Amino acid sequence: MVDIVKRCINPQLRWKGVNAMGFFGGISHRVASRIFVGEELCQDERFLETSQSFLNSIFMTALVIVKLPLGPFRQLFCWPLSRVHAWRLRKAAKLLLPEVKKRMQLRMDKCKTAAHKLDAIEWTLDFPASTPFNDTPEQITTELLYGLWAGSSVPGGMLTEIVYQLLLLP
Repeated sequence: MVDIVKRCINPQLRWKGVNAMGFFGGISHRVASRIFVGEELCQDERFLETSQSFLNSIFMTALVIVKLPLGPFRQLFCWPLSRVHAWRLRKAAKLLLPEVKKRMQLRMDKCKTAAHKLDAIEWTLDFPASTPFNDTPEQITTELLYGLWAGSSVPGGMLTEIVYQLLLLP
């Protein structure tokens, strides 16, 4: 097995180091973006960069808040961290909100000519069809961004772990 891998990978080539978590996390983020926010935004580099920054801040903020042994001063130090996280959320939501509003408006106009998109924005708008629609565009946008985090962070971590295990035990 090792010989096959050596034949496939030329050991004389100079390899460039790659951050595996960043690489696989980026791939899974792009795939999940297509499912969660649709065709237009999943190809928008500015949205991808902004939302990736927000997604990374969720994990880091939670880790720091939970693990810092600050006792009664925890609240004092957590507030600035949560403000940075909220700022990143607003920045990502600002890019997604126009698409959510557009889809809601099309739905209110009952536009039959608009093509039905296959993404989480439409699924979210379809969900409360049997009840009065009470969600605001801002709330839906926030829910979609947190769903994007759940849908892309775990697969990215799992891909990284699988590749690590394959390289560790070929």
